[in-house]
Amino acid sequence: MKGRRFLIAAMVAAAMLLLPYTAFVPFGETRHQRYGALQERLPEGYFDTDGDLLWDGDEPAYGTDPNATDTDSDLLPDGVEVDLWLGLAAEKGQTYANSPYMPLGDADRDGLPNVRDPDSDGDGLPDGWESPNGLDPADPWTNPDGAPDRYQYYSYFRGDTNDRDRDFLPDGWEDALDAHDPDADPDGDGVPNSGEYLNGTDPHGPDALYGGVPTRPDSDGDGVVDGLEQALGLDPDLADTDGDGLSDGVEMYQLRTDPFEADTDGDGLGDGVEAASPPDSTVPRGGSPLLVDTDGDGLSDPDEITSGTDPWVPDTDRDLVPDSEEVKHLKDTDNDGLPDVVEMSSHYGNGPTDPEDPDTDGDGLLDGQEDRNHNGRRDGNDPTDAASDWRRGGETDPTEQDTDGGSMDDRFEQLLGRDPLNPTDDRIQNPDPNPQPNPHPVNPPDPPAVSVEAIARAVLVLLVVVVIALVAMVVYNTATTKEGFLEEVLEALREGERVLYEITLTDDVREAIFGAYRRFLDVMAAGGYAREDPTTAREFERVVRGALPVDEDALHEFTVMFELARYSDHALGLEDRDRALRAFADVRASVESELALAGARTKGGKATSAGTGGAGGAGGAGGAGGAAGAADIADGEAAGEGGKPSWPWSKRLKGKGRA
Repeated sequence: MKGRRFLIAAMVAAAMLLLPYTAFVPFGETRHQRYGALQERLPEGYFDTDGDLLWDGDEPAYGTDPNATDTDSDLLPDGVEVDLWLGLAAEKGQTYANSPYMPLGDADRDGLPNVRDPDSDGDGLPDGWESPNGLDPADPWTNPDGAPDRYQYYSYFRGDTNDRDRDFLPDGWEDALDAHDPDADPDGDGVPNSGEYLNGTDPHGPDALYGGVPTRPDSDGDGVVDGLEQALGLDPDLADTDGDGLSDGVEMYQLRTDPFEADTDGDGLGDGVEAASPPDSTVPRGGSPLLVDTDGDGLSDPDEITSGTDPWVPDTDRDLVPDSEEVKHLKDTDNDGLPDVVEMSSHYGNGPTDPEDPDTDGDGLLDGQEDRNHNGRRDGNDPTDAASDWRRGGETDPTEQDTDGGSMDDRFEQLLGRDPLNPTDDRIQNPDPNPQPNPHPVNPPDPPAVSVEAIARAVLVLLVVVVIALVAMVVYNTATTKEGFLEEVLEALREGERVLYEITLTDDVREAIFGAYRRFLDVMAAGGYAREDPTTAREFERVVRGALPVDEDALHEFTVMFELARYSDHALGLEDRDRALRAFADVRASVESELALAGARTKGGKATSAGTGGAGGAGGAGGAGGAAGAADIADGEAAGEGGKPSWPWSKRLKGKGRA
């Protein structure tokens, strides 16, 4: 450690001696495009702000909201719904403008076009539920030989389901509640018996669903009166009959889930879990309890949770590629980490990248390494600004070898720990690369006479310098015990980044994460913070938090990535590698910050070059982990108050009687 300090001091002294003979090479004009100008070159409306798979520029044509994933709250994201209607129109051979199957058609003639109508056929069922359950969202009676569509929804009755009088009301329900005429309204609340059956309400008393106040006993306080619970087959003494964490009344009258089934949609996520995860959840734990694939992107809600995508948004990263295609390893011909469809539609400084060339600009970095979030465009600010965004999510251009135009390729800048978005740090050289000898040299002056007084003065100064240096060294060595430990931790993190950064698509990402984490554990153990069995990763996280000045969120993400590699059974790819890089880089940034402060407290202690110059050979990895680089994911549109669906059930059914 001491040898390193003296080496650094010698290098600083040499640099000061050579400083008069060096000069910064002016970078002059740069070929780099300012980010604002690059954005202006993109086609109008190219972006998909809400992740609904409908470009912002196309949403006005349908009257949908470019900031709302599901404009009409019918459980169909706007882009998915447009595709659904176009597919139905083609299937029915009705592609003319006013067809009831076109997105702008009006199947129920209520004045709202299908794409903005939550119940396009007016049968009381949302379009997003009808389609995946085999019903026609433009026809209230899909099967003429069976019951109308509204009777196909989850039944709130367990009993004799025979219907001898063919009035679509089960005989057992009619007998239990003495309500045999589907058009009658015994309690005078404006809802006929058929509507009371469909909504699970009491045909003989007021209901909160219609604005009334129930007057009959409700022993378990679940919002469903005892007599009705007994008739339906629910337990009048148990508020939550199916044990899913939701009361029977909440399931029937708010969520429209099945009070007899703990997992209404059968996707493996209980109703209680999914109900607690509305579209605006920061970390969704499920989608709608009514649908296996809430956002209709072809990926089930449990698979989305496992993959880290949003079950309410079909395109979580807003790159116009459905989550299902990305999770299922969309075709990547050149194995550069960018799917072919992204490369072909990409917009960089020199146009799209080549889907058959893994390194389009030939700078030694894969296209997917340069466009780290794989969105088909370069994210970053103007590199000539004083505040470069390289450490804050900025990216290099995969179609330009030297993004900042400073005469050094992006890869070499990263390997040397320099900023590839800042042209001023690319090189230092002699201002005259071809110096010529002076044809008229000046005769050197005579050497000065040696003076005893001058020698004595020099020796005295030297002694003072030596004494000051010795005192400073004692103080410095005392103060750098903590710095030494932090340096070892920092080196382990850099090595982890280096290992992860060099991973390719064919490498074992899981093993790389294991190896990087093990190196971190070894350094912590050497510092007296060993992880003892059976300590869990989360328990060890608390130990590390007490030992290191690390941001809690960064450390938690660091632990999550280890747990993902240790316990998950799905394949890990470059997205997971990049996520692990971000976790390592965020933890490293916290340690670097503390190390810089410790260096300042020692009044001239060694400079924390890693804090300002990146991670050396792992510079690219450091860039990949800019803590502020990820764009916020736009919140999905809630489908009613509290993120729960709000459909006009009673309004749709009032006065309809038989379909």
